[in-house]
Amino acid sequence: MSELQVGVLMEEEYRALKGEMLLRVAIQNMTILGTIAAFVAIAILATILPNQAGPLAMIQSVATLALALQWCHQGVRQCALKQAILRRDAEAKRTDSWENWLPGQRPSGPLGSRWFVSTKAVFIGLPALSTLLALPDHGPALWCAAGVVILITIALLTNPRE
Repeated sequence: MSELQVGVLMEEEYRALKGEMLLRVAIQNMTILGTIAAFVAIAILATILPNQAGPLAMIQSVATLALALQWCHQGVRQCALKQAILRRDAEAKRTDSWENWLPGQRPSGPLGSRWFVSTKAVFIGLPALSTLLALPDHGPALWCAAGVVILITIALLTNPRE
């Protein structure tokens, strides 16, 4: 295989890595949007049907746990992809890639951290709010929902940051 063919293959692999990174970012964003949409639906139903607030909170919590774990999985894979891209950037002596530029450009504070906003505000906050809406219920579903919120919190706080 000639050097030109090897170079073309490496460039194709680099583009495939970048494409997969973009796909995983899109999946994470859709996961967050899905979590928000589920919360809105559950909150409306809990307001209309207060006697079903406990089971609805449990549904919200379990669905959010599944979505949060999916979000974490995508984030872990993104980290691996970023490291592969940065290695290829270094080998090609590229210093102007998005992955090199972005870390120094994030706004300071919580809004500059995807990890903080996405995991804590969305994946912990929304099922916690659903559980609060269900407080008058006092049934076993409410306690299950609260337990799942605790599981979500533990899972997200032990997940490594991106």
